[in-house]
Amino acid sequence: MSETALTLVQTNGSADASAHRWAVVVSHRHAEHWAVANLAHNGYQTYLPLYASRERHPRLRWIWRVVQLPLFPRYAFVLHATDQPWIPIRYTPGVRALIVDAERKPQYARNGAVEALQAGDALRCSPRPPGAEWAPGDACSLAAGVFKGQPAAVTAIEDEIAEVSVIMLGELRTVRVPVECLIPRDE
Repeated sequence: MSETALTLVQTNGSADASAHRWAVVVSHRHAEHWAVANLAHNGYQTYLPLYASRERHPRLRWIWRVVQLPLFPRYAFVLHATDQPWIPIRYTPGVRALIVDAERKPQYARNGAVEALQAGDALRCSPRPPGAEWAPGDACSLAAGVFKGQPAAVTAIEDEIAEVSVIMLGELRTVRVPVECLIPRDE
């Protein structure tokens, strides 16, 4: 596998001042579902991207089952009205932090990034067959360089280059990598 440099496609959320934007929340460890449920109970629209994975039953080790796991461990998205206070989101049970910028304002996802993840939900509801070609929506990890092991989701494939979404530096970003630098999430 080559140590090919990663190319950052889009670096920042746009300056569009639309009424509602997707903010990134960090949950407590293994508490993504709890945080999302509490945010929804408080009236917020949330999105927790999941993927299907095969795992052994904890007690009956010969039995395999399919479970839904968070695509980005500890991270979820909440639709926030930009003119409303964000403190209630931050102090919702299960939420450890809200990603903020240098001015202590919520760091919003790039327009269309969360919608692109949502479009791949149906493709991630069953485990990826071994040896299958990569397709948009597939859950993966990066296999080389400084991002080795970073959870990601394929958003596009062009020849031998994949465009993947990763959470990096507190923001959902799109990165272009060679297809050979991707490995299934279950490996």
